[in-house]
Amino acid sequence: FLRTLTEAIGEHKRIVWQDETNFNVWCTRSAGWSRVGRRAVAARCTSKGQNLHIIGAIEQTLGMVHYTIRQGSLKKTDFLEWLRSLVDECERKGIAPNALAVVIDNAPAHCTAERIIDTHPGVQVIRLGPYSPALNGIESCWSLVKSSVKRQLSAHQPELFETPPGITQVAHRLRIMTEIAREAVDSELDPMVVMRCITHCQKHWPAVMELEDLPLGN
Repeated sequence: FLRTLTEAIGEHKRIVWQDETNFNVWCTRSAGWSRVGRRAVAARCTSKGQNLHIIGAIEQTLGMVHYTIRQGSLKKTDFLEWLRSLVDECERKGIAPNALAVVIDNAPAHCTAERIIDTHPGVQVIRLGPYSPALNGIESCWSLVKSSVKRQLSAHQPELFETPPGITQVAHRLRIMTEIAREAVDSELDPMVVMRCITHCQKHWPAVMELEDLPLGN
């Protein structure tokens, strides 16, 4: 992966780092009332709720190039369509398809990503090696977004648990979480922050070139 990436950089290609993150709308209270001397107990469902996905891509000078917030699972046809929209957005921002290299991981939904050349010739798809998220510059960005979302969810807890009339609980929570996630991406990921996240992942490159193991969790 890293040899292919450095070759693309040597060819003056613009590297775009892509990945997804998700949140679940299943929320529970962390505290409750009970009689004195008795523990508060509440029955909980065994399955969680619907997922909210953020699909995004960053570039070192542009910051967050393109992102989408969507509900439900992400399939290979969905991802390929999103990848096409990413290339179109890059072109609008001055990156020609033949000057673009998109770094992706090996998630099942990415299995047909190379078909992007059918509609956008010249785009290079570079796949990360297995189990190497530390080499993807966008991973640190998602960490910042998730921390922001968790803070906002804590602040919005009363609103999350009070479903207004005329709307289901799931739809109500999805609406709130979508707003929170969008605000987190827009407020946390300015171009300077994105540049630092990409630079942070580059510190692992020398060790990887020497075929050393990556330190997980750092």
